[in-house]
Amino acid sequence: MLSAAAPGTLALLQGTTGELAHHAVHGGAEGGWDYRLVALSYAVAVLASYAALDLGDRVRAARGLSRAGWLAAGAVLMGAGIWGMHFTGMLASRAHGAGAQYDLYLTVLSMVAAVAASALALGVVGVRRMKLGHLARAAPVMGGGIVTMHYTGMAAMQVSGEISYRPALFALSVLIAVSASAAAMLLAFRLSDEAVRPVRKLLLKLAAAFVMGLAIAGMHYTGMYAAVMPPTLTEAGTGRAAIIGSSDLGLWVGLITAVALGATLTVSGVNRRFAVQGARLRSFREKSQAILEQMEEGYFETDLFGTITEVNDALTRTSGYSRESLLGSDFRSYTSPEGLAMMQRNLESILASGSPVRNVECDFRGPRGETLYFEVSAGLMRNERNRAVGFRGIMRDITRRKQTERSLRESEERFRNLFEQSVDALLLHDEHGRMVDCNEEACRSLGYTREELLSMSVRDFATRLIPEDTEEHDRGPTLWERAMKSEPGRILGYHSGEHKRKDGTTFPVEVGVGAFELGGRRLIFASARDVTERKLLEQKLAHQATHDALTGLPNRYLFNQRLGLALKSGAAGEENGGGPGRVTVLFLDLDDFKVVNDSLGHRVGDALLVAAAGRLGSAVPEGGTVARFGGDEFTVLLPNAADEAQVILATQKIVEALRAPFALDGRELFVNTSVGAALGRPRDTPEEVLRRADIALYSAKLSGKGRFEVFNETMDKKTTARLDLELDLRRAVKSGEMSVHYQPVVRLNTGELSGLEALARWEHPVRGTVSPAEFIPLAEETGLIHQIGAHVLESACARLVDWQTRYPGCGDLRMSVNLSVRQLQNPDLVEEVQAILSRTGVDPKDVVLEITESMVMQEAEGTGPGLGTLGRLKDLGLSLAVDDFGTGYSSLSQLRRFPVDVLKIDRSFVDGLGRAPEDRAIVETVVKLADALDLEVVAEGIETPEQLGRLKQLGCALGQGYLFSRPLPAGETERLLAADRSPGPDYLKRSRSGGITSSLAEEPSAGT
Repeated sequence: MLSAAAPGTLALLQGTTGELAHHAVHGGAEGGWDYRLVALSYAVAVLASYAALDLGDRVRAARGLSRAGWLAAGAVLMGAGIWGMHFTGMLASRAHGAGAQYDLYLTVLSMVAAVAASALALGVVGVRRMKLGHLARAAPVMGGGIVTMHYTGMAAMQVSGEISYRPALFALSVLIAVSASAAAMLLAFRLSDEAVRPVRKLLLKLAAAFVMGLAIAGMHYTGMYAAVMPPTLTEAGTGRAAIIGSSDLGLWVGLITAVALGATLTVSGVNRRFAVQGARLRSFREKSQAILEQMEEGYFETDLFGTITEVNDALTRTSGYSRESLLGSDFRSYTSPEGLAMMQRNLESILASGSPVRNVECDFRGPRGETLYFEVSAGLMRNERNRAVGFRGIMRDITRRKQTERSLRESEERFRNLFEQSVDALLLHDEHGRMVDCNEEACRSLGYTREELLSMSVRDFATRLIPEDTEEHDRGPTLWERAMKSEPGRILGYHSGEHKRKDGTTFPVEVGVGAFELGGRRLIFASARDVTERKLLEQKLAHQATHDALTGLPNRYLFNQRLGLALKSGAAGEENGGGPGRVTVLFLDLDDFKVVNDSLGHRVGDALLVAAAGRLGSAVPEGGTVARFGGDEFTVLLPNAADEAQVILATQKIVEALRAPFALDGRELFVNTSVGAALGRPRDTPEEVLRRADIALYSAKLSGKGRFEVFNETMDKKTTARLDLELDLRRAVKSGEMSVHYQPVVRLNTGELSGLEALARWEHPVRGTVSPAEFIPLAEETGLIHQIGAHVLESACARLVDWQTRYPGCGDLRMSVNLSVRQLQNPDLVEEVQAILSRTGVDPKDVVLEITESMVMQEAEGTGPGLGTLGRLKDLGLSLAVDDFGTGYSSLSQLRRFPVDVLKIDRSFVDGLGRAPEDRAIVETVVKLADALDLEVVAEGIETPEQLGRLKQLGCALGQGYLFSRPLPAGETERLLAADRSPGPDYLKRSRSGGITSSLAEEPSAGT
């Protein structure tokens, strides 16, 4: 602005030079300074400096062409300001400025020098990261620019001679320019620090402006004093009279320059304010966009004609269309004709009332032609003039809900079809006990017409049911009353018994009672299934489940049951007029049976066991019981032994019977028998008597083969050892020596990992690894099983949650944990388990609690130590598995009413596959039973590929055993999960670490 006006100003000066020059040359006494112009010149210098620093901020904040524009404009305006200060300062001298004329080209050149110095200053203060090196290079150049501008302007003065300079003052002017420039640059360096507070930054900027103004003014006036002017100035050739005084002219030049710089600062401030507002607007838009992108619901904008102008990611994700395909398309093209008509009505309503519509359901055609459903809330979108320019709204995907509603309608139809086509007799009653519906099977199986059944009440139906448990005979009406108060969809239980037909004949049935709601009415349903075939299967399984499949002898469960009855009743005959007899248990095994089995094969070994069982049955006195516990272990119950002498006599007879040679497979076999005996004591449990007999057998075997020992208190070594072990076990539980290992449960057809069984392991600091078979029974006896069981459950649940989180493929992994009898006796068990589930965050459906078959039966019969506990555990969402199934007596009716999910086939039956047809029959029966009851089956103790093949042939889906893996520490289990979750035979061949072993030489450890 100032540079554009400079030529005109210089022309105006041409007309006044004559008079002014004459006044200057001849008016020595009138020399001196016009201090108004001096003050104005310094003010212009300060204002120009402040403008430079302020423009430096704009240059620093700008980018690209905008930065170049600010730099160029700022350099021109600041240079013009410096040049204006120089010109004003020249005119302030009455000795030099009055009437002076100037060379136009040198004057312009001086302004170019001022602009160049200004550009350098702005370039330095406008860098993003100013360094001291910039100052060291820029200060001399900037000071030199100011000096060049000044002395070029002095050279432009038209004088009759040459202007000379005093060297000392000339050098001082240069030094002042460079020094003051360096000081101003240093202040600008502090201004570039973004950490400086705004108020301090303003003060620093003002200080820098005054210093820079001082540099320019100080250099100028020092340079003026350094100049030695000739006695006369060049006369003006025109002779025109001055129309304005030189001082007034300088005042106008300074004011115009100041106004230009002020305007620059004003523009910069306004621009800064717009920049701040723009930044806020961008921030607001970014936040709004972030909110839109993070919304779960879809967002859209359209114009008034329905053309889509904006969508968020959620809408593209739920609709299946890309953003590009949606933008510019007609919103109405995605809906059906019915949906289009409804949409049109809603849009017209919005336009007419100005009010939004909410939660309107509409269909939406997906990219593959599928129909999606959305719940739409929409309203008008207005511009700044409050005119409607379009619509905006939110779309919530309700496709799944609509599909659920359709599924419910279809399920009602299926219910009706199933009701009519069911093989079970189905009857529906209302809340008053009146029959409201029945199916054809009910009429057929019960022998009544539909009209006759519909005329009956709940009590009529219930009185025709004869339960297996006669105590339940009067419970029919009570069940219906409970069903009326129960949650809809819950079956109160299944009850087995016999039902009378119309003709008086009976047939075995299983009746289930429950409640549900239909059309706002609560209805009670009863299902009656003819279980004649299953009863026959149950009778067969009852014998197989309580007797050894190989020898036909009672198994462990039946023996324990008979022993318990003998101990409870104190049954003992009076002998020789003496006191009552005593219950005695003999525990025996065949010495070196393993040698026979391994050398001659399982077939000969099995034949030997059968022959030995037959001799034992013949040798045992009348009223005694012989049982096989497994392998070559047999037990004998003598319920009425008079004294120890009679026990010894009976034992000798047994030993002699087994000592005779066995003629098997064309050869004679001789075996010795070791026997341990224990006499029952008052209030003994079966486990305690068996334990003492086992100790006696252990003592007999320590003494040599074919020995017989009766338990006595002198057999203290093992007892002492167990006491030591108990003390160590208590310390181990407190010190954290207990760890948890995990044995994989695999899908037999694929080898894929289905679950894990958590097993307690004890690493003794001196003894080394202590077998679970050694410390678990001790933990049961001492009650430490509560702490060990809680530790195993919590560790297993925490591990499961961790593995499911870190390994996505483990989401369906299930964790099995054993539950002991002593734990069931804990009245706080359910609360403790619930607390563990809550602390670990595990999904209860992924946790399986394993209980023994005897515990299930005791619980179902109401004689178990934790009556009702298992049912409450089931209510937590946990699954229940029956461990060692087949070794005890299981009533199918009890098993059906009991909330069991999994049956685990005992390893003894798996071991007999291929050798004992009875074992195969038991396994096949259990698999079919589980299938009939909709239960899972897991085979335990799979150790050979042959066993695996036979189990697969029999339809067993799941299994575990050393063929797949031994129980693994957590770290090795995690490596297995991280690998491919397939611990089957193929995986075993690839494994060379100790984590998974395919060796069958190591015997399986007892589980927890």
